[in-house]
Amino acid sequence: MLKIAGLFEVFEQHGEHHWVLRDWDGQIMARNGGYITRTAALQEIERLRVTALTANVVEA
Repeated sequence: MLKIAGLFEVFEQHGEHHWVLRDWDGQIMARNGGYITRTAALQEIERLRVTALTANVVEA
């Protein structure tokens, strides 16, 4: 089943930054953490977004 990402959340916990990817129903699809800065977490999200868009173009 293909699931569409709905929301990225970035948050800080215990001095580290984390991101969570949720679908439109609020279910967690992916997560990662341990980034020193919020900017590093956001850069990872952007890299993943570009990778996914590129994969969709190649597949089509």
